[in-house]
Amino acid sequence: LRTLFNRILEMDTDNKKAREWLAKSFEPPTRGELETIRLSPQLATFTLMAVLKSQKLYEQALEVLALMSQKEGSDTERIEKERNELLALIDERKKR
Repeated sequence: LRTLFNRILEMDTDNKKAREWLAKSFEPPTRGELETIRLSPQLATFTLMAVLKSQKLYEQALEVLALMSQKEGSDTERIEKERNELLALIDERKKR
């Protein structure tokens, strides 16, 4: 659809409907939408956890760590360290 609407705009640069659809399709998800995303164990990595942490989505980062801890051969020491940091950040946020 994105390609189609871009083609429409190439032919008709004033096409309001195509412009609105493209603008809407590139909007980032809201915090509420992120909270409902189901995580696959294959996607649960320290990188994903770090991204969520940087976005202050601490509870979701904890979910990633929980999934990671279920994987065979997981780095349990690092998971525990990250978990403790996230819990401290959550406590700090609640105090504000």
